[in-house]
Amino acid sequence: MLEVVFEQGVAGGLKIAKSSRPGDKWFSVQAGIYPEGTLAEFREPPRQKTRTWTGLDLGGGREDVSPLLLALSVGDLSGLLAGGTLVSRKTVLEHLEEAWGEDALRCLDESWDTSMETLRRLREAGSEPVRVWAAPWCPDDLCGVYFVCDLLRDMETPISVVWAPRESVRRDGVMVEIRGLGEVNPEELGAMASGAVELEPNRRRAYAGRWRELAAENAPLRAVVNGRLSSVPEDFYDFALRASLPEEPVKMGRVLADALTALPGVGDGWLYRRLLALLVTGELREVAPGDGEHPYSTVIQRVK
Repeated sequence: MLEVVFEQGVAGGLKIAKSSRPGDKWFSVQAGIYPEGTLAEFREPPRQKTRTWTGLDLGGGREDVSPLLLALSVGDLSGLLAGGTLVSRKTVLEHLEEAWGEDALRCLDESWDTSMETLRRLREAGSEPVRVWAAPWCPDDLCGVYFVCDLLRDMETPISVVWAPRESVRRDGVMVEIRGLGEVNPEELGAMASGAVELEPNRRRAYAGRWRELAAENAPLRAVVNGRLSSVPEDFYDFALRASLPEEPVKMGRVLADALTALPGVGDGWLYRRLLALLVTGELREVAPGDGEHPYSTVIQRVK
């Protein structure tokens, strides 16, 4: 079974879950953090902590996990119908990462290769089941589900979807609202998988058809609006940026952090580019340049 995910962090958690079995022992080392110069006699020795894996058995192994990291809610969709070349998609991803420099672009090359391998495995899946993991309020996830249905529209490959719940239970037993699948405890994924929804032919055709509509519209952005994936203008999320801007000067990173809290499932790369756009239009001004190490360290302020 191919396990398709749309976020790197989700892939990591699912690989842990796929390689773990009920009763497995997990070991970790806990060590104290002390101020520099603290003498050895005042430091507690590291302690080994053991716990038992309580998640359900997902079967298979970590090699089943197939990330598709294409950020499909953002930018040009040229070439993204079944059989497309995807050249423009990599350009979109590079624009989202370029502020972070060469290291980020090298990481992007690696994740791109991973995504291309996932596409190959999907196209060659045949009768092998495909299970997709998605949060229905996250536009990248919903775009991914629709895209996979279009990619496999002429194949008999079984497709099921594990839809994330809005709440998750932490290891300490506290129920919390989650912003995406990456926040779900890996031990919960097995139980979530038991509720996977098999996509019947009519549903698959509907999802594939919606993807083709979105690709034809080819808007700058796609967002979940009242539960429906829709094409929206590039400034659609600007309201959250404006709401996060105080009157006094503030670092871009603070504005982005507050806006992301209000926009679950939206990436910081797109919002950063929108702040740059507001600087160009004169709605914001730069008060102090960044420190050169972090692109979000620039200090900005509203123009009154």
